[in-house]
Amino acid sequence: MIDWAWMFGTTLVTSGELEQGIPVPELFCRAGLCVSRSEARRLIKQWGLYMNHKAVMAIETLVTHADLLDSGIILGRGRKRRQVYKRGRWIAVEGT
Repeated sequence: MIDWAWMFGTTLVTSGELEQGIPVPELFCRAGLCVSRSEARRLIKQWGLYMNHKAVMAIETLVTHADLLDSGIILGRGRKRRQVYKRGRWIAVEGT
């Protein structure tokens, strides 16, 4: 298991939130990667937001337990082909 938290900032979300599903634009705002949900929606349309090293393709995407990678989710903002994220965030799930 890779400890990504030391590389990126950490934002906590609860297990209950993941059960209901968190809209991707809201999660990117909470992580500090986007100033507003409208900016997040615009970047999703331009393929500028990444979750677990894959571009987010739909604005309506909900983040759930199925998206967890080693008990967390890696978010990134940057160019479509860039592997290293300048402003990545590790989303830790409370209670795991």
